[in-house]
Amino acid sequence: MIDLATKKYVVEYIKALAAIEEEMEPYKEHKRDLRKSYVQNGWLSKDDMRQAVRAFRMMSKGDSMISSLICLIHWQRGLPVLVPLNKYITVAPVEEDKTDTGVLIPEGVKIDNNPYKVVDVIKVSTESQLENGMRVVVPSHMVEATSFFGQTHYLVLENHVVGYLKK
Repeated sequence: MIDLATKKYVVEYIKALAAIEEEMEPYKEHKRDLRKSYVQNGWLSKDDMRQAVRAFRMMSKGDSMISSLICLIHWQRGLPVLVPLNKYITVAPVEEDKTDTGVLIPEGVKIDNNPYKVVDVIKVSTESQLENGMRVVVPSHMVEATSFFGQTHYLVLENHVVGYLKK
């Protein structure tokens, strides 16, 4: 049996939810129009939009799984996906904001004086202790870049991971 006070709070809660839903309706309509527009113009398929929404929700939760989602979209489109083996992990380098030092460097030259690099783990091998989506620290020179079918993949041996970043 529900007591009288609980019934009162349930009714108040339902009224509050109804008010919120009513206020959200114009925004929901705008989202429907946006989706319709992207499909009609041929910019994105419904599946592409579904994946984008997943990415948005992951990012809004502070998840760093955007690279995994891009990997999933590539797989769905028939593009090859690199599956790491033998304690390798596929990673996505995290770009750090750099300040201008005032020193002129020729175009195309990259100088990275930091001995360590922060990377997002995209995919781990089956025997890995790491998890997809982790942000880990590795020696800069241990990040191996490989390109095929127009895609660049970054690999690191799990043994070279020196730590991970916690939120």
